[in-house]
Amino acid sequence: MKNSPLKDAFFPLRCCGCDKITGSLLPYCEDCEKLVIKPDKKSGLCDVCGLHLSQCLCGKRLYYEKFSAVFYHEKEARKNIFRLKFHLRRDIADTFAKAILLQLKNRDFLGKTDIITFIPMRPFAKFLRGYNQAELIARRLSVHSGIPCLPLLTKEFPTKSQHNLRGIARSGNLSGVFEPAKELTDKIKGKNILVIDDVCTTGNTLNEAAKTLLIFGAEAVFTAVCNVRKKEKKTVEQK
Repeated sequence: MKNSPLKDAFFPLRCCGCDKITGSLLPYCEDCEKLVIKPDKKSGLCDVCGLHLSQCLCGKRLYYEKFSAVFYHEKEARKNIFRLKFHLRRDIADTFAKAILLQLKNRDFLGKTDIITFIPMRPFAKFLRGYNQAELIARRLSVHSGIPCLPLLTKEFPTKSQHNLRGIARSGNLSGVFEPAKELTDKIKGKNILVIDDVCTTGNTLNEAAKTLLIFGAEAVFTAVCNVRKKEKKTVEQK
């Protein structure tokens, strides 16, 4: 993760959490480092998703074996994702990739990964935005980790935005939405595959991607994101 002095002078490293200049080689500043999700089995965290049991994503059938996230999707970390997605800040993908790399090393499943892939976008949606932010992150993670990145999945039809849906509607919204890239189907068989996305809300998107990869022969699927959304506290009326 070395950077050249000349590059650092003109493009100083910025924190992937708050976008401030870090002044170090770490991908986040001292303040945001305190907010990084740090799995610790002694503190009641889930073995699969690495989150505190009160925020655990594993209350349903999961097709992926491991999950990792850098931050909760809130405050400045949430704003930085918006900068990446909607304000052409492609550089943020690199610092998030470095942060994900550190998390994967801490979760001890990076070494088991054969291929990195990413949640795809519909071609027209990618054309409108100019890029797929998950792909940018995955390709930078490939550069920093040395693990090949391949576009293994395609998105077959448009879906409603996940953050506008609740409960079972989220899962049904994505059922059968992904297909393997036809020219790369043979690359899936027998491989341990890491799927990258920018934000995880409920895990349904990653779960559907993992199911597709397993159907077409993947040995195991791991997942990683920049931010994970906290579970909402139910009110008395909702309960």
